[in-house]
Amino acid sequence: MLDAQLKQILTEAGPEGVGWPFVLRQLGAPSADVERAATRIGAEMEFKRTGQAGRPAKVVKLGEPTQ
Repeated sequence: MLDAQLKQILTEAGPEGVGWPFVLRQLGAPSADVERAATRIGAEMEFKRTGQAGRPAKVVKLGEPTQ
């Protein structure tokens, strides 16, 4: 169930992905559970700098489909 919900959020977000806090709020699940679901569906997690100052933000997006 969590896998399907996460995949839907990431599909709607598009190739740029979506911020980790947003994903956690939408799913209402513990971070560790969401990280496991992201691994199962092949999502990629990375840190992106959104501006000059501050620390990078964690972003999650769907991985490239494998063929």
